[in-house]
Amino acid sequence: MARPTKYRDTHPLTAKALMRKGCTVEELGEAFGVTRETIYHWRKAHLEFYDALRAGKMEADAVIEDSLFLRAKGFEYEETKTIAMQDKSGKATIQRIEKTKKYLAPDIRACEMWLQNRNPKDWPGNRKPDITIMDQTVIEDEPMVPFDFALLSKETLHRILEDLEAAEQSESAETIKSICSIEA
Repeated sequence: MARPTKYRDTHPLTAKALMRKGCTVEELGEAFGVTRETIYHWRKAHLEFYDALRAGKMEADAVIEDSLFLRAKGFEYEETKTIAMQDKSGKATIQRIEKTKKYLAPDIRACEMWLQNRNPKDWPGNRKPDITIMDQTVIEDEPMVPFDFALLSKETLHRILEDLEAAEQSESAETIKSICSIEA
């Protein structure tokens, strides 16, 4: 004989409200006294429960999207400050209420996030350079710009050579020496 279900007809309404507040499947399970797997089972077995979960999640996501959009474009808001003073008897009385208009500048991270999600072709996230590794030598796909070491003073060249040799880059140091005709 199968165990009686804990599912009730009121669960979709409760689930929608919880999802609207941003609850996870695990938190729904805790609220209903069941496991995550049971929530997944109810979602498959009861269309009204599935619809309630989707609707609640969509409402929560819409609120966050609106907030992200506001942060991305910046917005004005009014700040209210109540100034209280004490009268002669020591009782607090409201002296005045100050209202100040403020502007919150656009948030760069919110802009990036918005653009990466809305236009991923032009704004891909986490761009990584095209690098090929061969024989432990890193070669980038962009052409190297030749550097004219002859433009540097002998003193600067000697410092560069010392740094290369200290970093055990003797091959690079020898190349510079041969290009510039420098003696060690």
